[in-house]
Amino acid sequence: MTPAIQAMRDWLRTCPLVASAQEDGVAFRTNGLTGDTEEYSISDLPSDPILKRYFSGTSRLKNYVLASHTVYSPDSTSQQAAASGFWDDLTDWVERQNDAKNFPVLGSGRTVQGVRVSSSGYILEAESGTCRAQIQLQLVYYQPKGART
Repeated sequence: MTPAIQAMRDWLRTCPLVASAQEDGVAFRTNGLTGDTEEYSISDLPSDPILKRYFSGTSRLKNYVLASHTVYSPDSTSQQAAASGFWDDLTDWVERQNDAKNFPVLGSGRTVQGVRVSSSGYILEAESGTCRAQIQLQLVYYQPKGART
């Protein structure tokens, strides 16, 4: 069975924005940024995983942060606009995938019901010519009884 965070990472890697960055050598990690100039990471956020209980299983929610560490100049409005545009485009991509029901593959009978952006992209910190920006995502899925997360 594929861990949900791995399924999300694999799914996000199919996004043309992320895929083109990886072709340029940008790393995509799980659970933390290393401080490299250009990188992405997906991490779990704490939350109650059970949305609703059914006789046959549960509807579940997972919250994630997709973070980036990139070059940044507070004096460059074009660089700031490009960074903001990246998060806007990523949000649009997630919405299109959700509408098309093109979801991460979880396996073991778990059925994804939706993926959505739960907060727009924003800069968390900026210093020394780099910034850390992030966006929050939610994965909702059905898990039958007896399947492991």
